[in-house]
Amino acid sequence: MIVSAGFVIWANYLMKSGHGVNSLVSVAPFQFSSFSGLLQASSLAIFSFLGFDAVTTMAEESVNPRRDIPRAMMICTCIGFTIMFLSGYLGVLLFPNWRELISDQSWLNATLFHAASLTGGELFGLIYTVGFILAMLITNLVGTAAASRLLYGIGRDGVIPKRFFSAVNQRFKTPHLNIILIMLIEIVLGSYANPDQLAELINYGAISGFILLNFSVMWFGWKRVSVLRNKGKSIIGIFSQYFIFPMFGLVIMLAIFINMKIISLIFGSLWGVIGIMCYVISTNVKFMIGIHQ
Repeated sequence: MIVSAGFVIWANYLMKSGHGVNSLVSVAPFQFSSFSGLLQASSLAIFSFLGFDAVTTMAEESVNPRRDIPRAMMICTCIGFTIMFLSGYLGVLLFPNWRELISDQSWLNATLFHAASLTGGELFGLIYTVGFILAMLITNLVGTAAASRLLYGIGRDGVIPKRFFSAVNQRFKTPHLNIILIMLIEIVLGSYANPDQLAELINYGAISGFILLNFSVMWFGWKRVSVLRNKGKSIIGIFSQYFIFPMFGLVIMLAIFINMKIISLIFGSLWGVIGIMCYVISTNVKFMIGIHQ
């Protein structure tokens, strides 16, 4: 509600201070001076779109997950795209000198507040800020619930220590130990870590996952072409669904991935290596226990 009101007020301010409706139509928000810079910015922008996948962690609790989960993900993605697109588009029009302003860290950390205050006055700026804080609180609750549910599933499958991660509170029926662990990590990282670096590290995992996802779709299509044909799917449909679109997404994700900051690539790769090592060690331990039994 508050975000929608913000867009209306921003647009109204632009029309009154510019040339009517024509002031809302501009190519300025789409201009860039460096392609590599655009890709680096895209890696950070992806962070704003993450979260739609959190719906999948509640698949076991949904009534019809095969139908409802994909639908919910698409709705979340469309809503997120609309909000982020309008925020960026109108924001550039409100602050045409944004290249000079981004060097001011205090302005950068409160850009939306400045936009709301500029267009709707101090009162609306306060209302917008309160709404933004509440939205962040809700987002944190949703993220914590999704992450705790994911850890519960992994712990239940025995990939990570089952006694801790699959424990369920008898009263509230929630994986309480996972929630406490995530909250402690959030407090530590939120107090000492750089938000931009955290966003890049999160994006490393997200973009890597998107790369593997697109590749997996292509591999699935390649291995099951004959089965899909027997189900009545046309060659054009199979080729577009399992090869053209995934290849398009794969190329974009690879371009963004290789243009991420070096420090993010190093730490993300180290974290991935640690994860692979933990998996190998866990698998070998279970294998040796099975032999001795």
